[in-house]
Amino acid sequence: MHSGACAVLGQTHAVSVAPGRAVLYNVSFYNDGDMPDNLRVTGTAGNSLWTVQYIDHVTGADISAAVTGVGWQVPTLRPGAGRGLK
Repeated sequence: MHSGACAVLGQTHAVSVAPGRAVLYNVSFYNDGDMPDNLRVTGTAGNSLWTVQYIDHVTGADISAAVTGVGWQVPTLRPGAGRGLK
């Protein structure tokens, strides 16, 4: 999901799976600007029918509480750098 220099809002992807099955999404964030940049990632916590877990690709840490709460502050990205979660 690339948005240029604006916030990415309203972009979604949906998939149907059988009960008890899992879906894995890998999401990457890149700074294609010429200055260091920061961003905050927020996401849904799921509901009674499905659960969500957010994992930082670099550290392997479960960042679900941050993402579903006030948002996960992505460490500062230098120009050309990226960071991801799954």
